Parts: sequence; structure tokens; C-alpha cells
Amino acid sequence: MARKNLLDGLLGAPQLPAGNSPPAPLRSSPAPLSHGGAIGSVTRSIELLRVEASEARELRTQLEAGQTVVELDADAIDSSIISDRLGFDAEQMSSLISSIAEHGQQVPVLLRRHPDVPGRYQVAYGHRRVKAARHLGRKVRAIVRPLTDAELVVAQGQENNARTDLTFIERALFAARLEDAGFDRPTIMAALAVDKTAASKLIAVVRRIPTPIIEAIGPAPKAGRDRWITLSERLETKKAAIAVEGRISEPDFGTLGTDQRFLAVFAATDKPRKSQTTTRWIEGDGKRVAQLVTEPKRSLIVFGGAQTAQFARFVSEHIPELYQDFLAKSDT
Repeated sequence: MARKNLLDGLLGAPQLPAGNSPPAPLRSSPAPLSHGGAIGSVTRSIELLRVEASEARELRTQLEAGQTVVELDADAIDSSIISDRLGFDAEQMSSLISSIAEHGQQVPVLLRRHPDVPGRYQVAYGHRRVKAARHLGRKVRAIVRPLTDAELVVAQGQENNARTDLTFIERALFAARLEDAGFDRPTIMAALAVDKTAASKLIAVVRRIPTPIIEAIGPAPKAGRDRWITLSERLETKKAAIAVEGRISEPDFGTLGTDQRFLAVFAATDKPRKSQTTTRWIEGDGKRVAQLVTEPKRSLIVFGGAQTAQFARFVSEHIPELYQDFLAKSDT
């Protein structure tokens, strides 16, 4: 389905600026009246109050329409009503914090006033910017709009779609959470900018994979749609689910990166070939160092543990001499 800006239609408001947008200038105070004496002073005071009241009403209207960037305390801002992420990438957060510390927050976040708690706000999008500002002890530059629940999640989803910011499984989990919260399919479709068939496929993947398994794996940006779908199909068997639970519970699982965790779970659901054998090397504390998978035409060594990369590099550097040693022993 061709992408279109569904958010503008929902909100009926101008498109958000890409960077800092100064508030519309307030009208200057009128020139002093020519009246003199006490009567003139009172007249001028009344006129000034009238202008200030008019300017206050105008500013309030701009704020309610979300046309003005304001600065708010980060501690007064709550998360969205529906989570769309499997945690924050530590490296990306560190980079964002450094950028805001050096250059300031260039792009405002979108908020709405909390429907139940006076003085608080909820994020439509910009969770990481709010988190970074809170870490730095800075105010959050924000646009505040009167959003319904549906408008909030659509704005949230479309902002992520515009930046292709969520991984496949995060999009699927977001869709399922929206359905669980009672949002209808048109709203889910608008939030994810997908048609009805695509929305159904996203939700179906999450329904087949237990949420604890998804959370244990994480966003896995390199896994892609097809492998997540394959994993969801494999997990429909009890044997595969048991194998995955066992793999997740192994001590080394938590030391792996999110993409490595996906591969480990994916491998656990793969039916072993009849001629395939697996040998594992385990440290004294129970952590897996490596495993050798042997097949008729190939063999594969998979490294694990906290020092995976260093040990794998060490082994690869010694392959030539190990091979020569093998040849020497084979000739004897």
C-alpha cells in the first residue's frame, strides 16, 4: 500500500517542523495614549491589561493547537500508553545524549496532556529524547497537542515508520499490543502504515511466539521478517518451545548480543539432521565455550561465552599451525 500521511488527516494540524521552531511573535504593546494625568494613567493601564489578556489567550490557543514549542520538565513526562520498543540500545542512547549535550535538542517531541493526572504529560513520540534530557537534567523541548488515544498511537507509529526506526519484531509487537489494548484494525493499520493483510501477519507472528521469548531475544535488527516468521512457525510445536526455553536458560545466553540471541534461539528450533552430531565444550562454571556441529560435507564451530570474539580470533589465528600439525600427525 502506498504510504500517505495519515497523521495529518487525523490531527488536522500543520506538519511538525524538522528542527527548532520559535514561537509566533507576540504583538507589541500599543503606543501610549495621549491622555494625561491620573485618567490617562488609568486608561493606559486598562489598555495594557486588555492587550496582555489578549496575548495570553492567543498563546493558550497556540499551545492547545500544538503550534508552539515549549520547554517542560522531563520528570513531568510519562511514556506512551502503548510501548513500541524492546528496550533502548545503549550505544545509540549514549550517542544521542552526547549530541544533545553538545548541540541541544534540535527536534521537539510530541506530547499530550495526561488525561488523568493534572500537570503531567504523555509521549506520542520522542521517548529517547525525553530520556536523554532527563539524564542531562535539561528541559524537554516539546509540542503539546490535544490527542485522543487513537491519535496518539497513530502519531507514535507513523513517526517510527518515517524513520524506519523499529525492527520487524518491534513493529509486530506494537501491533499486537495495540490490538490487546482494544484499538480497531483501521487504527492499527494507520499507526503502522500497512494494509489489513500486513497488519494481520504482524500480529500473527507475535501470537505464535511467547512474549518472554521475544523479550529474551530483543529487537534483533538483522533477523528480518522471513526468519521471524519461520521461527514463529517452528514454535507451534511443543518440542521446539521446550528447546528454546532450555537455550534461553543457559548461562551464556545473556552474554550474547540481540542478533546472536536470535540465531541461538533459531538454531535451537532447527531439526537436527540424522547424520549431524554436536559436541560442546563447557567451562567449569557451566558456560559454553564452543560447540562443534559435524555433518557429512561440512563442520561448523560456534563460539559462546563472555569472551566469544577474542577466543574466536585466537583460534582463527592459530588455524594454519593447527592444520600443519594435523597433516604431520596424519602422515605418521
